[in-house]
Amino acid sequence: MLGKKKDKELAKKKDTSLSTKDETSLTNVNYQRDRLYKKGINLMADEKLEEAVRNFEMILRADPNDVEAMLKLGYSRFHLEDHSEAMRVYDKILDIDVTNPEAWNLKSLVNYEKKNYAKALDCAEKAIDSDPTYGMAWYNKACYLSMLNQVPDSLEALKRSIEIDVKNARKAVKDKDFVNVRSEEGFKRIIEVVLIESLRQGYHTIGSIVWTTFLGKEDTIKGLDELILKGIVVKNEKRQGLNQIIPIYDLVPDVAKKIGAKKRGLLGPKEIGKVPIPNVAQN
Repeated sequence: MLGKKKDKELAKKKDTSLSTKDETSLTNVNYQRDRLYKKGINLMADEKLEEAVRNFEMILRADPNDVEAMLKLGYSRFHLEDHSEAMRVYDKILDIDVTNPEAWNLKSLVNYEKKNYAKALDCAEKAIDSDPTYGMAWYNKACYLSMLNQVPDSLEALKRSIEIDVKNARKAVKDKDFVNVRSEEGFKRIIEVVLIESLRQGYHTIGSIVWTTFLGKEDTIKGLDELILKGIVVKNEKRQGLNQIIPIYDLVPDVAKKIGAKKRGLLGPKEIGKVPIPNVAQN
């Protein structure tokens, strides 16, 4: 928040200097477009969505086929709960480029909000067809399959999304869309991945692990106990103060080295391995 006033003053100065340029020049047109686009993004971040919409619409008056501006316009409309207008924008993008994965994925979210999970799934699959490495589309596909009670397929899609981006594992453990798959063994392994990642990042106490994973304390302790039985985690004790002894959890040395665990010190985390965690999760 500090410096925001200063940024606004700088923006005003830039606007003033802009008027001295040739407004018909190509450079000036690009500058105006980029300035409006960045301003729209900042307004979205500040949750001033109606103002953001006006900025993106100004860009589209100059170039009706600006896909980036249309994507942000549709997303702003979506969060304003103007679903029909958001859908109209996404359809227009797909008229320009039927293989645009982001438009298909965002269109799936509109159908999801309408509780039309079959249509949402179809859109997510089209996003994946256009870009098989689109982790969020895989994640959303897993959500829609869970809502349709297609449990094995949901877990497979979720597993693929985590292979692309391990942060999706942490997101999944608290996502209510996975209520239908939470009791499955495959989902329990995803919780283990989240716990391993937290330990890898250098968090070793129950409190810090709960804070970084968003898991409940009971689920955290249960998951860590299972990892101890599997020989992946070790539990030690540390004296805190005069009378308190707290449990400390850590990856066994071989696992820590294999997946690139970090030790946290005064100067921040220090890497002690190289291999990314999804490989270990599969093993």
